[in-house]
Amino acid sequence: MDYPLALCDSQTVDDDDLVAYDYVLPNFDSESYLAKFNPNHRWYYKSDQTENDLLIIMNCDSKSGISESYNTLETWRPMHSSILLTKI
Repeated sequence: MDYPLALCDSQTVDDDDLVAYDYVLPNFDSESYLAKFNPNHRWYYKSDQTENDLLIIMNCDSKSGISESYNTLETWRPMHSSILLTKI
């Protein structure tokens, strides 16, 4: 079995697909989103991934000067997950 990292095309994610949740650590509090299943989601993965393959996922940018309209839920939806691949 293989468990590659998959990314969802953010253009296929609707607002209603996302559920906000808080996570609290001893020195850090934040909010993120969980995704509900939607058959319209389009997922992609790199076949034959190895531990040496690098993927950078940018999920927000707090840098000063970045447009507020760019840092919105509609812009940042980097849904990702490992997926189970089985041989047929």
